[in-house]
Amino acid sequence: MADIPTLLANYDALVGVALGAGLTYGFGSLNRRRQEARENETRWYEQRLQAYVDFYRAYVELYWAISKKQTTRDFRKEEAKKLFSLLSVIDFVGSPEVREVAAKVFDAIVKEVNKDQPFEGGLSGLNALMTACRKDLGHPSP
Repeated sequence: MADIPTLLANYDALVGVALGAGLTYGFGSLNRRRQEARENETRWYEQRLQAYVDFYRAYVELYWAISKKQTTRDFRKEEAKKLFSLLSVIDFVGSPEVREVAAKVFDAIVKEVNKDQPFEGGLSGLNALMTACRKDLGHPSP
C-alpha cells in the first residue's frame, strides 16, 4: 500500500495536469469562437461590398446609357429588372440606410424607364448611394 506523502504528491501532479488541460481547452475554444466571429464578419463585409458594387455599377451603366439616349425602351426595362434583382440582394445583406437609399435610386430609375429623354437628377442619387455604402462599410467619404 502507498504511503500518504506519495499519494498526495501524485494527487498534486494529477490536479496540475487536469487543470492545465482544462485551461488549454477553455482558452482554445475561446480563441476559436473569436476567430469564427471575425471570419463571419469578414464574409458579411465581402458580401455587402460585392452587392453594393454590383448595384452601383449597374446603376451607373444604365444612367450613362439613358443620359446619352443610346437606349431603347426594351433595353431600359431589362436593365431595370437587373437593377431590381441587385436591389433584392442589398435588401438581404445591406444596412437599413443603404437599403433606403438604394430603393430611392431604383425608384428614380424606374420613373425614367418609359421616357425617351435623358435621365435627369441621377448624380445626386449616385452620390447619396456612394456615401451610404462607404459609411456602412466603414470607409471615410472622399
